[in-house]
Amino acid sequence: MGLTVKQPRRMSASGRQMSVNLEITPTGSWPGAGEPLDLTTYIPIIETVNINTLDASGYVWKYDRNTKKILAFQSIDPADGGGANTPLVPATGDLTDQLLRVEVTGTRA
Repeated sequence: MGLTVKQPRRMSASGRQMSVNLEITPTGSWPGAGEPLDLTTYIPIIETVNINTLDASGYVWKYDRNTKKILAFQSIDPADGGGANTPLVPATGDLTDQLLRVEVTGTRA
């Protein structure tokens, strides 16, 4: 359980504006309530968080600024009782094969 976070390049800064690119890999079972990730460690005041993956597994990712967690949603066909990206991935979900590319932009404190 947890996340492996790598910062492959240096942080970019111009005046008060800052941006950082991270590579994140989940490790172990995914908790249904999300995995803790405090992005303010990298950017003090967050403006945007973009999460991309090259995997076509159907997972949708979101960063919750209030709880400082990264959330995983699974796209389930409404015909199968799902909706457009509504259910959280269950706690038994193994997402270790996912590589997330996260771009965080914001300003200095």
